[in-house]
Amino acid sequence: MRYICCQPAIDYYTWQVEVLINNFIKHGVNPNQMDIVSAYTPHTGIPEKWQKLQAHYNTVRFFFYPDTEMDKSYPPSIYFHLMAKHIRANPELQNEVLFLHDADIVFTRKPEFDHLERGNTWYLSDTASYLNYDYIMSKGAKVYADMCNIFHIDPLIPKLNNTNKGGAQYIVKNTTPEFWEKVH
Repeated sequence: MRYICCQPAIDYYTWQVEVLINNFIKHGVNPNQMDIVSAYTPHTGIPEKWQKLQAHYNTVRFFFYPDTEMDKSYPPSIYFHLMAKHIRANPELQNEVLFLHDADIVFTRKPEFDHLERGNTWYLSDTASYLNYDYIMSKGAKVYADMCNIFHIDPLIPKLNNTNKGGAQYIVKNTTPEFWEKVH
C-alpha cells in the first residue's frame, strides 16, 4: 500500500507533514511507501522549508508539481488536481492500492489495512456527520441549493444518498489520471 498526502507547498503544511511523517514511521509505515505530493507556485518555485523537509526525510518520497489549477474557488480540489498529475507522472500507481489522506491526521496505532487491500472495492471514511444532506441543510436551504448548483447535480441525489457519505481518507485501487481529472 502506498500512503499519499496532497497539499499546496506552502509553509502552513510543512509542520503538519513533518508530524505526519514522524507519526507514520512511529507506527511502522515504511517511509518509502509515503508519497508527499505538493503543488508549488510556478513563478516562485519550491519553497525553502519544503526543500529542507525533503532533505531531512530523504527516505520519504516527495513529489512537487506546478500548480496549474485554474479554478481555485474550492481549495480542497487541489487534492484531485495533484492526484491526476501524480498518477500521470507515475503510471505504476494505477496498479497499487493507495491510501489517500490529508496532512492533519495521526495514527494511534498502525491501521490494519490488509483485509481492505484485497479485491477492487474502494473504502472511504465516514463523513456523514459533516457532509450529508441533513448537515448541509442545517446550514440553510440556500447553501444546499448553491452546493448542488456548483457540482451540477440534481438536489434529490444527495438527499436520497443521505446515509452514504464518505471522504477525508480513501483506499482506492485501479485508479487513473482521467478519473481524478473528472472528479476535479
